[in-house]
Amino acid sequence: MGRLNTLLHEILHAFIGTYACQRCPTYEKHVGDLAGNGHVWQRIACWVENAAPHTIGLPLKLGRFEAIQANSNFLV
Repeated sequence: MGRLNTLLHEILHAFIGTYACQRCPTYEKHVGDLAGNGHVWQRIACWVENAAPHTIGLPLKLGRFEAIQANSNFLV
C-alpha cells in the first residue's frame, strides 16, 4: 500500500502541475504554498482518500498531514 499511496501522492502533483495556471494571481496562495502540498493539493488528496474505499475498495493515505508537518515553515 505504501507504494500506491506514494504514487498517487506524486500523480496529484503532476496533475496540478499540468493543469494549474501558474500565471493566475492566486496560484501561490492555493497551489504553490506548502511546497506544492497547499490548498488545492490537500482538497484533491482528501477527495481521493474519501472516495478510494468506495471505488477501489482500499483505504488510501496520501500523506496529507505529513506534508503539512514537513512544510510547516511555509506557514510562518
